[in-house]
Amino acid sequence: MRISFINITYSIKDLSKHDLLHPRHYLAPLDIGYCAALLEMKGHETVLFDTALGSISYKDIIDKFAQSSSKEIVVLKPNEMTYALTLELANDLKKARGAGIFIFLIGPAVSASFNYFMFKDSPIDLCIVGEPEYTLLEVVEKINNNQVLERIKGTVWFKNDTLEIEQGRDYITDLDSLPFPKYDFFIDKGYMFYYPVRMMRRKKLGLMLSSRGCPHPCVFCSPLGRVSYGKSYRARSIQNVIDEIKILNNLGVNLIYFLDDLFTYDKDRIEGLCYRIKKDKLNIKWAAQCRADDLNEGLLRLMRNAGCLCLNLGIESGSERILNLLHKNLDLGNVEKMARYCKKIGINTVGNFIFGVPGEKDSDRDMTIKFAKKVNFNIVEALLFTPYPGSYVFEKYGCPEKIDQYCRYEKLACGKDLEDDGKIKEFRKYFYRTYYIRTGFLLNNTPLLISSVILNGKDEWKLLKKIIRYIIF
Repeated sequence: MRISFINITYSIKDLSKHDLLHPRHYLAPLDIGYCAALLEMKGHETVLFDTALGSISYKDIIDKFAQSSSKEIVVLKPNEMTYALTLELANDLKKARGAGIFIFLIGPAVSASFNYFMFKDSPIDLCIVGEPEYTLLEVVEKINNNQVLERIKGTVWFKNDTLEIEQGRDYITDLDSLPFPKYDFFIDKGYMFYYPVRMMRRKKLGLMLSSRGCPHPCVFCSPLGRVSYGKSYRARSIQNVIDEIKILNNLGVNLIYFLDDLFTYDKDRIEGLCYRIKKDKLNIKWAAQCRADDLNEGLLRLMRNAGCLCLNLGIESGSERILNLLHKNLDLGNVEKMARYCKKIGINTVGNFIFGVPGEKDSDRDMTIKFAKKVNFNIVEALLFTPYPGSYVFEKYGCPEKIDQYCRYEKLACGKDLEDDGKIKEFRKYFYRTYYIRTGFLLNNTPLLISSVILNGKDEWKLLKKIIRYIIF
């Protein structure tokens, strides 16, 4: 059977808006890759349309499905900005095809807000909540065998004016049991990673997820992630990770970005992984995201020797008061110490921050700017505080009936304690300008940017222009 995946990350009704968004990576949806690989093991055909790359329009998608006549499953993965667009697309797909098409939803946004998608006469046939791989496989197999789609663990559907929820599917404890993602979806397809890595050759990016789950209590993001991967930290074996690195290496990949929320949570495991990379003489460079309190100098040395070139550090604020409000439980002194040691041994660092936290004052933002400049990260990245569905702050500040396809933050930031969204966006640009337009920063980082653009061609230059345009204008 044919299963088509559509990753809906931006407005595909107006591609001109794609370049106006805050600069970000174009990262492959690995959950879709895992689902596709598992389905193909069972003899099904899978295809992917990814709107993140900005190369396919709304009309293109409708036209492609209107031309088909065979029974087909379409799996949509919306994000928090594309709720309304997802429903609109599902409606138009049903109109274009009529009978013979099943539409399912997967992803963290769906797991957190399935009630938004499932209602009487909804174009969505089923929502898959939690980890999608084995649930989707069971659903597809039942359709393929003409069986009824009811009481499948990990699904939500609407029947007889009632929202039916079938919970109870356990999280996957043996991650090694999953096949590797379908690489044909991702390799050389235009996915891009803009964090700074010192590579004197053209980058060929691969993405990996070596662990799942996050036990930390941060109020701003953990609820959305936990509904898919849970609070319990689970990791793939070192051998399983090494096997995937070797396959990616053989496909020409020379840079891997680990998408784990907590790559260094189990320090012993990462030490073992680094030893194996060195022992097996793998020709690979890599980057990861982690918390500074999971690092130490010995581990960082091992990581650098095993090819680590960049670490993305989730910091959120330079104000202890704001960190306490966010339940971040982070020692800023240790962040500074680890970031400085990274610089000493040749690992670039990215400082991630959040602005617009309820109760945040100008003095808190000033502390964040001073802290970022003091540490002098190679890149800083600032996000806007967003009350994600399922979190405490969503229940307190959210307005779920006003979610739209273009700017979900503006529509959700309606609590009286939240500041005007326009003001926060302007402050974010001020933060970028004051941070990046400094003589010392430019002298230290411009050569790296220039060499990266020269080595990686027009795509890297296009991204750099987007970043410059966003910061200045």
